[in-house]
Amino acid sequence: MNSTMSTARKQNAARMIQQLSSRDSLIWLSVALAIHVVLLLGTSTTYIHDTWIDPKGAAERLAAAEKAQADAATAPATRAADTTKSVTAAPKAPAPTPVEAKDPPKEVIEKVMKNDSATPDEINKKTPNKVDDMMNNLR
Repeated sequence: MNSTMSTARKQNAARMIQQLSSRDSLIWLSVALAIHVVLLLGTSTTYIHDTWIDPKGAAERLAAAEKAQADAATAPATRAADTTKSVTAAPKAPAPTPVEAKDPPKEVIEKVMKNDSATPDEINKKTPNKVDDMMNNLR
């Protein structure tokens, strides 16, 4: 039995290698490789540009960024003063007009005080409400 199992394993291994060396597997392997190359080059454009295409421009941009960072560190008080000026100079929005709130009628209050059930619908029907009036006028 051992000899038949070892020959079966050898045949399966040979079949697997044959399947991997087929044309379809090689095509998909090359497609995956091409996708990886495109992604790596696409995400490395800044590095490629700064290293090989324009190293002088990269040095100038780095120096300008360091200078801007140094300027920002030395003048935080000036910036803070500028921002408070712009905030105080901004126009204020007008305050919204409040809707007049009215107390419910006395009969509803008495009914609630007596522990009678006054449903919210009853309260809303007897309480005048400007918002509801405006909404009804719009319809």
